[in-house]
Amino acid sequence: MIRGILLSIGITLISLSLLSITSPISNTIIVTKPYCISIPSTAKVIAIMYENSTNVTVYVKIIHGNFTKIIRPPCTIMLTHGKWIFEVYNETYPKISYRSINETIIEKNVTIIIQKTVNYTNIVTTNNATYPIYVRLYIKCMKILKFQELSEILGIIMIISSVFLYLRKRF
Repeated sequence: MIRGILLSIGITLISLSLLSITSPISNTIIVTKPYCISIPSTAKVIAIMYENSTNVTVYVKIIHGNFTKIIRPPCTIMLTHGKWIFEVYNETYPKISYRSINETIIEKNVTIIIQKTVNYTNIVTTNNATYPIYVRLYIKCMKILKFQELSEILGIIMIISSVFLYLRKRF
């Protein structure tokens, strides 16, 4: 009875250590408020960040443990084990303003004043999250067991011990 249990557990451990879910899964998240995700140690995840197609440039603040980085999309990051936080850091956009100026031209005792409208562009930076960023998460692979090598070794040991017990009882 113990031989059968050891053999079945050994085969199960070896087969589970060889299995992984490899069908790619993707999900797009629209981030306007801080978005938190926990990545297990058995997963391989890629995050692709991009912004919408407006004239607003959005900067993203990424927090992972004690690591904080501010980046400008589009960018791709390989997410490792742990807690990741994505949030909009700030937005910059051009604002066109108009100003009237008077131009004075003096020619042979005649003074001419011409009024012109001049437009100029200001770059405005705000910390409001009016425009979202998009984070596309690709889960490339998800392993079934955390310690694959250990489970393979334990599976082989259990199979060998069940064979040893079988041979010991037989002879």
